[in-house]
This record gives sequence, structure tokens and C-alpha cells, in this order.
Amino acid sequence: MTALRLVLALALVAAPAAPGFLAKVRATLRGLSAPPVVHGPLSDTFDGTSLSPDWQVLNGSLVDVEVSGGALHLEPLATGASNIWFDDAEGPLVHKTVTGDFTLKARVRAVDPSAPGQPPAPQFRLGGLLVRDPANAPGSLDWVHVAFGAGSTAVPVTVEDKSTDESVSDWIPHPAPAAAGWLRIRRAGSLFHTAYRPFGAAAWIPLRTFDRPDMPATVQVGAMVYSLNAPPGIRVSFDEILVD
Repeated sequence: MTALRLVLALALVAAPAAPGFLAKVRATLRGLSAPPVVHGPLSDTFDGTSLSPDWQVLNGSLVDVEVSGGALHLEPLATGASNIWFDDAEGPLVHKTVTGDFTLKARVRAVDPSAPGQPPAPQFRLGGLLVRDPANAPGSLDWVHVAFGAGSTAVPVTVEDKSTDESVSDWIPHPAPAAAGWLRIRRAGSLFHTAYRPFGAAAWIPLRTFDRPDMPATVQVGAMVYSLNAPPGIRVSFDEILVD
């Protein structure tokens, strides 16, 4: 890298005063000087062909898990109210354990597997990021999630935020420009901030913040998917999941 920087610097000195050429050389030198972005050790870019053993799968019989093409792909294998993330039910979750404050974010795309260029059809086919209390038990389920997919027929393409406290879900399906983009959950003490960012956009769009003093210091975080109605009709891809 040092040798390449020297060659470019010499080219900058010796080159004719062609503005376009000089601008390109200067831009390249700036790029070489930029430090690499380093994410937390729990992050995963899914560069292999199988799920790392660092991940655990909750309710694995409910989901097909595939790692290919630099992404984690999830498709639900079962539908219905008892197999989704709502009230006193839990769907599948690919997760790791985190203690303390964190920022969880991912590049996510939800599609209809029968029409891969299209978002999933309504109603209530969703996938995204979830933070779960490891001590969950029937009648006392606690989690927070943010997800892309299909909402109701009134909000067919949605980004949904949800907080479930003692098996009672508080959720809003916000209209979204696409069933794809960045998703984020940021924990700061008892507060869980949810947000999303469309691909190509510079700024995050905040959704709701949930105050959850009941959530323990150590939680499970990761990727989830579910479909209320048959057929499942949703495939969710995570290009990377970053935990900082």
C-alpha cells in the first residue's frame, strides 16, 4: 500500500496539469489514507456457505436457513398465529447473545419467493431484526423488533416496529417506499430505539423508541422472519448483520 501511494504521489508531481486526471489521483490518495471500518466481533457478513456455529436458531423447525451469495436467507416453513412474533407466540430467530448497550443493524431485503423482484403480498409477512429476553416463557414473552415486509391491505409495503411486553404486542406498520433497506435497533440502558434507512439514502428515519426497564442486561439479538397466512410467501435476505 505504501509503494502504491508513492507511485501515485510521483504521478501527481510529474503529470501535466489536466484537472480531471489530477482530481482522480487526489481522490485515490484520499481513499488509501482512509482507515478501514471495523465492526464488533459479533458481526457477520455471511461470506461462507453455511451458518457459523456462533449463531443459534430458536424454533428451527419453523424456518429454512441458507447462507449463499454473501447473505443469510430465511424462509418460514410454517404459518399461523402460533408461529409468528405476536402476543403470546414466537416465530424463528437466528441469534447471538449481547450484554449491555449495543447497535444492531443490517441490510435487509424481503421478497416474494414466487416473484423475486416483488415484495411479499399482504397480509403480515415480515422479516428483520429482533431483540429477545432469553428467559421468555409462555404468558411472559418480551422482545422488540423492526422489520420489512407486508402489512395489512391498507399498508401493503411496510416497515414495522413492535414491542411485546408480558405477551402483549404494541405494533405499528409504517408505510415504506420498499420492503428493503437498512434496519437498526439501538439499545441505551432501558431504551430501544428503532429506525430504518432506504438504500441510497444518507439519513436514518427514526421510528419509535421503547422504554423497557424489564429487559435484562443480556439479551438475544438477530434475524427473524414470519408469515401469518399460507403460503408463507416471503424470503428475507440479510447481506450483513452488524453488532457494535
